[in-house]
Amino acid sequence: MDRTLALACDRALVGLDPGREMELVASMRPGATLDPKLELAAAAIALAELTIDEPLPRHLADKIAASASLAPSSGVVSGGTMRMPPAIPDSSGPRPAATVLMPMKAPEPAPVVRIETARRRNWAPWLAAAACLGIAAATLLVLWPRGQRGPGATTVEASLSPAEARDRLLAEAKDAVRTPWATTDDPSAKGASGEVVWSNERQEGYMTFKSVAPNDPKSSQYQLWIFDAERDERYPVDGGVFDVGPDGEVVVPITARVPVGKPTLFAVTVEKPGGVVVSKRERILVTAKVPS
Repeated sequence: MDRTLALACDRALVGLDPGREMELVASMRPGATLDPKLELAAAAIALAELTIDEPLPRHLADKIAASASLAPSSGVVSGGTMRMPPAIPDSSGPRPAATVLMPMKAPEPAPVVRIETARRRNWAPWLAAAACLGIAAATLLVLWPRGQRGPGATTVEASLSPAEARDRLLAEAKDAVRTPWATTDDPSAKGASGEVVWSNERQEGYMTFKSVAPNDPKSSQYQLWIFDAERDERYPVDGGVFDVGPDGEVVVPITARVPVGKPTLFAVTVEKPGGVVVSKRERILVTAKVPS
């Protein structure tokens, strides 16, 4: 699930601590807002767990009881009695009409009506949660800038290798920039080289690496971070995790999790398998500063 979507749902359902609230704000595009329908979906979950143990209002109980008493007959209630309509003459001859007064049975005391939702508890929260996720996903799609693709924007056509897709981007995207990697003192970066190719208009890019130390995916992976001038630098955009094989050379498509406004720096760190949400930046492999 997209991190922004997960944080938005948590915010509506249970609230966020200050740190996660800042992370949510940093992950959203400037000027974007969350749809209030998220709060309505959260309210649906709360209602699904609600149990009401209050007596039915007296005037409603009396009305229900009176309606039930009248149901079997077409008579009219008047002053505590039921007045029956005059008898209809039969074939034996006319008979005088008779009026029969029948005592009305007083309504029983209004029962206490308990509205129990236990049967719905098994499924209502799940439906409400699904509604929350559906509304949140639709909200993010509405807020996503037009002309840009969503998370994981960089895709490679089946007929093209990553290297061919990179070359096509360079040939077609007028705003594509090429920035070389600068190595650090990390042992895995010794002798490494390569570059970043990025088109901000297309939100598409590729990383090229040569002579980078191969990694064991079971113990660690490389992860790209994109620093954006329009976001808090403490929370750079996650550009995806990747591996480097034995030959130390690879072309990697960039999979930015959220749109990038104005990239200033690309950095690759060494992280645990699967990557992290916020890097401690203890091991930085290479960096590439974008020309201003």
